[in-house]
Amino acid sequence: LTGDTITENYLSDFCLGQIAKSCRNLKHFAYKMSLSYYKRELDVLTGKGILALVDNCRKLEVLELDGVRKVGRETIEQILQMLADSRAVAKAVVSDEDGTYALREISLVGYSFVVEGNPLRLVDVDLTAGDDDEFGTYLASYIRARAIRADAMALRNGR
Repeated sequence: LTGDTITENYLSDFCLGQIAKSCRNLKHFAYKMSLSYYKRELDVLTGKGILALVDNCRKLEVLELDGVRKVGRETIEQILQMLADSRAVAKAVVSDEDGTYALREISLVGYSFVVEGNPLRLVDVDLTAGDDDEFGTYLASYIRARAIRADAMALRNGR
């Protein structure tokens, strides 16, 4: 499944739930909100939709969220708990269908925290550095997320 950049279109929890049910072999999902096209009344995707995606798409390896305002820290913490719980079950049960998740990377832009490490963990970052404007915060978050992504790619490629 490949996506293009589409402006002024938004996903709802229902739509993402349908994608999750229909595309169980999805390996990479990126949802990027544009600051220049943002319309609050159309932004209806919440943590419920993202949790449905992660839970139904067990082969999902990469989740990218860029400026998704209604998906907060609680959702990311729930995802990390789901991953931890599935690893614990996998150690106790030997099976081809052990219920584990393939998720190994969560890239976040526009958040005051990042997800990094192995196992994945939530890390708070100081994005403002004295800058109160939204774009400055977004830009700092973007740069941090790209650096983490580059490090992860280098590790995967053995560099």
